[in-house]
Amino acid sequence: MPRIRRWHPISHEFNRDPEVRELRKKFGDWMGFVWQEMLAIADKNDGFIKGDVGSIVESLSHVSLSPRRLNAAHTILCAMPYMVDKGWIEVQKSHIFVCKYREYHITREKKESREGIKDTPPFLPTNPSLHPKRIIRDQAIQVLNFLNEKTGRSYEAADKTGPTANLKMIMARLDSGATPDHCRGVIARMVRKWKDDPKMVEFLRPKTLFNKTNFEQYLGERDAADLS
Repeated sequence: MPRIRRWHPISHEFNRDPEVRELRKKFGDWMGFVWQEMLAIADKNDGFIKGDVGSIVESLSHVSLSPRRLNAAHTILCAMPYMVDKGWIEVQKSHIFVCKYREYHITREKKESREGIKDTPPFLPTNPSLHPKRIIRDQAIQVLNFLNEKTGRSYEAADKTGPTANLKMIMARLDSGATPDHCRGVIARMVRKWKDDPKMVEFLRPKTLFNKTNFEQYLGERDAADLS
């Protein structure tokens, strides 16, 4: 038997997780294994599954063990928009990003003993989704999606190196104390103000809206308008 070079640890409650239950119920039991395969690939690539959607779907269709691979691929392709709507994944041209892949990890800590360094038994993880930086990142993605929806643009949250500069601008404002509602309020107000102005509509972008000085000004205007 070949030596296992890398473990893909997952939560002890994997089969009870809402993603697994919903995928199995809506698309078939074997989709739980597809989700596990996606998590395993994401674990090796910091959350990324590289490739276009077609090639990723074709690769994942092997998991079904069905002789009708085209049917399996079609099912996975139909599940992709569902997973996007649920906020589980982000689909880009060159990759899929699995947003919650770290939440399934079980940590293994090194323990020093007389025999040397050994792995301690696995423990259930603290929930990484409750980590402040993770919360801020997820909130920033929601804000960026809101901006895309209001402007009809397609700013991306992540690339092969991690969060994009656009997402980092929003994260910085959230990290400094702004709330997602503050951010959405600023976006909504500035869209109403600039959407019909040919000179200003191009500035409906993260670089402008979430610049520290600009954001504080726009937020103050929004608050003042709300109070009047």
